[in-house]
Amino acid sequence: DALKRGPVVVGFYYGYHCDHCVSQLFDLSEDIRYFQELGAEVVALSPDPATTTQERFGKYGPFAFPVLVDEGHVVAQQYGCAWKVPAAEGIEQKHGCFIVNRAGVVTWANTGDEPFTGNRTLLYELRQVP
Repeated sequence: DALKRGPVVVGFYYGYHCDHCVSQLFDLSEDIRYFQELGAEVVALSPDPATTTQERFGKYGPFAFPVLVDEGHVVAQQYGCAWKVPAAEGIEQKHGCFIVNRAGVVTWANTGDEPFTGNRTLLYELRQVP
């Protein structure tokens, strides 16, 4: 639904146990007006249960954008920042930040061991989205 209104910044984070991830989300939340000025929405996904997210919101405050549950890393796997590890019978996930245009095409991506903290870069890239 968000893509009907404009581009979407999609952030995958490990969960509230990762201080770096939470810091990234607070930075995105702090700059939300700049994203909105460009017609973009921000959404974050983690494997945390909704109850964990709600508890943390109660303790630390909510973000200015939706935080969704990605149970089993299903969506993260579709974006290529999580994958099954057969030998360990588990899931490996990297941090991921993506810009998706209104047509549903990923126009910019960053994945890695550290969360992407370059809001200026995201804003620049959003200006380039067709």
